[in-house]
Amino acid sequence: NERTRYFATSSEWESINEHNKDGDCWLVIKNRVYDVSKWLNDHPGGSRILKEHAGYDKRNEAESNFFSIHKKSIYNMIHPYFI
Repeated sequence: NERTRYFATSSEWESINEHNKDGDCWLVIKNRVYDVSKWLNDHPGGSRILKEHAGYDKRNEAESNFFSIHKKSIYNMIHPYFI
């Protein structure tokens, strides 16, 4: 089963906001939360871009960019980071 988290309230998004730095970096992609903290240094585009998009809801802005850069096969690679 694929779990999906939806953050409906501002307090739930505030908890995401705290995860935007080295050692504590969460991304939201298609309403799924990924803890990519351990992958920051391995990201081909560098850790800076992940941290820029981490910690808050940038779905409308970032998802179109995300899907224009990444192939659908990325889901297989990031699935272990799904929380």
